[in-house]
Amino acid sequence: MTAATITPASIDVTPGLVAVATIAIVNDGSVVEAYTLTVLGQCAAWTTLAPQTVSVYPGETGSVTVTITPPRKPAPQAGRIPFAVRVLPAEHPESATVPEAAVVVAPVAETILELLPRMSTGTMRPDVRLGIENRGNAVQRVVITGKPQTDGITAAPLQPEVQLAPGGMTFVDLDIRAVKRVWRGAPMIHPFSVTVEPDGGQIAAVDGTFRQNPVLPSWFGKAVVATIVAIGALVALWFALLKPQVESAAVAAVDQPLASANTAAQQAQQNSNQALQAVGQTPSPLPGQLAGKPTVSTPTSLRLQIDVPTGQTRTSDPYTVAPDATLSITDVILQNRQGDAGVLDIRVNEQIVLTFGTENYRDLDLHFSTPIQVASGEKLTIDQTCRAPGQPPALDPPPDSCDVSALFSGTTVAPVQG
Repeated sequence: MTAATITPASIDVTPGLVAVATIAIVNDGSVVEAYTLTVLGQCAAWTTLAPQTVSVYPGETGSVTVTITPPRKPAPQAGRIPFAVRVLPAEHPESATVPEAAVVVAPVAETILELLPRMSTGTMRPDVRLGIENRGNAVQRVVITGKPQTDGITAAPLQPEVQLAPGGMTFVDLDIRAVKRVWRGAPMIHPFSVTVEPDGGQIAAVDGTFRQNPVLPSWFGKAVVATIVAIGALVALWFALLKPQVESAAVAAVDQPLASANTAAQQAQQNSNQALQAVGQTPSPLPGQLAGKPTVSTPTSLRLQIDVPTGQTRTSDPYTVAPDATLSITDVILQNRQGDAGVLDIRVNEQIVLTFGTENYRDLDLHFSTPIQVASGEKLTIDQTCRAPGQPPALDPPPDSCDVSALFSGTTVAPVQG
């Protein structure tokens, strides 16, 4: 017979740290028995046994050390997790036993903030959003407050309180508003900050700047005077010289060619449509339309994240653009919180659009005057080649994989429904 117990029966552990327990195995048989131990359930991925095979003489007790090291990530979530180990005798496998205990994972709070954009511009109310990510392992309720650092603006979130699941992320619009307009002169710079206070977590803050532009540029007055003078000169020239000659010639010169041009354009359009239909294609949509329908632009934000073991290359889950839509990416924020070394590729389908060495940044904010276009049905992914995980001083033991992410912002243009 075999008896085994785990001590303590309730094992407290904090993600990123180590907890130790002991398994005592009693051999009540008459022969030396070799026992093989296997961790069962969710805890197996981050539990080690030393030794994993132990021999025990009859009537004696063997001991095995259990080391539990849950990762500092949103999973496993905080709470009580069943823990069991199968103890299998080599000589008498029918007497195998499964001692049980419980692992109690402590809650860990970690909140990441990103202000989009960091410097906004406008005359009264710029478009500013706050990205909030819960990298802790418990549901997090956060309270958001805005604080202007000058008397020229007000700053407040449109949604002062949000709740995030472990690993969850959301965006909150901020109401940044100038107290009064600036009609002329130099732009005014208004710094502000946004604070996020999680329940039971450390307060996080991010700073931003609102550049308030004047309504009328500095050259406006001179331009008005110059325009009035030019218009006066043109009016005088028109009535004195050009009008009498143009009126008589314009009627004869324009009417017939314009009618002929309209007829030719209509015929060309008809011929083109017939030719395309004959080969099973649809005529190209007119400007301002998509697939022959009116379009609407919708602000779009998405995040791709990937965890890659050392020495490997992996691809994130793809983001596929909806049918008949086009995604225009104007902003990309790359995050490398551990300081991993490797190569990050941004791909549209199989084509590499951008390549970065992750050791060159922790947070990288990119903006494009010419957007990255992702067409209908195309897939947006990130590839990560992990050469060496970073060594953050706060993590013990250090990570054994690279953890990078990319936040994409832009607009999706799609046909108007209905």
